[in-house]
Amino acid sequence: GHSLGGGIAQIVGALVGAPVIAFQPPGIYQSLSKHLYRNAKDKRQVHVTAHNLTVTVLVENDFVGRLFDSHGGLVQTVTCETDHLGPLGCHLLENTVCNLIESCRDPRWASCS
Repeated sequence: GHSLGGGIAQIVGALVGAPVIAFQPPGIYQSLSKHLYRNAKDKRQVHVTAHNLTVTVLVENDFVGRLFDSHGGLVQTVTCETDHLGPLGCHLLENTVCNLIESCRDPRWASCS
């Protein structure tokens, strides 16, 4: 999921034990840990899910990924080179995917334009 959808996906994934990939979600780890510790039958559920089944892609200069809380699991930060688009440019999913493709130098993609 992306943005709020990524945060929701992380919460649902932790509740049902499913793997999650989230792009630029708000942080939810501490809040989710607190909730699950108080309400979950298995107190380790949040640690197993959040750390072993969660991948978060954050983008430099994107304020949404820095909101609210911290992130659990594997967190990968990538650069943002969209200054010409203003403060929300770094939050656009299209720019993040394009940046990942260009950084990985995937020969199947000539360009992102």
